[in-house]
Amino acid sequence: MTRGGSPCDHAERSAPEVLHIEKARSQFDIQTRQPLHSYVNDNRVMATLTNMEQHLEGGITIEQLATSVALSRRQLERLFSEKAEMSPALAFRRLRLDRARQILLTSKKPIIEVALDVGFVNTSHFTKEFRRTYGRTPGEIRDSAARDRHGLESSRRGELSSLSLD
Repeated sequence: MTRGGSPCDHAERSAPEVLHIEKARSQFDIQTRQPLHSYVNDNRVMATLTNMEQHLEGGITIEQLATSVALSRRQLERLFSEKAEMSPALAFRRLRLDRARQILLTSKKPIIEVALDVGFVNTSHFTKEFRRTYGRTPGEIRDSAARDRHGLESSRRGELSSLSLD
């Protein structure tokens, strides 16, 4: 036994110190969303969200998700409405679109491949849902990020050249 409690108690108190961030993200790093898990305190909802994240490409229905936590589809919908303040379908779509945005900002994959990776069967539907969620198309998001990156690189080169002249 250590002073002040068990080793587990000490680890719990030390964890925030260990997790301190050493450097700030740049404007081009992905802004992580607060996980949907953090909004809920129900094990069945959390298990369903985890299952959704494991099936972002599709291949699982809301009925199958409900069955995986021993509920009917309607019971799962009521539970999500109460605990997550959204339907399971909306939560699933949000997870898929969040992942798509992350892929768009960090890769050069064609938009159709990104759409397929997150379970959309065509670019048209994907683009419509993406625009409804983010206010811009996937191409606009990617182009804007590329312009921002290029602008930052140019300004950094300018700063470096002015430093070498001094």
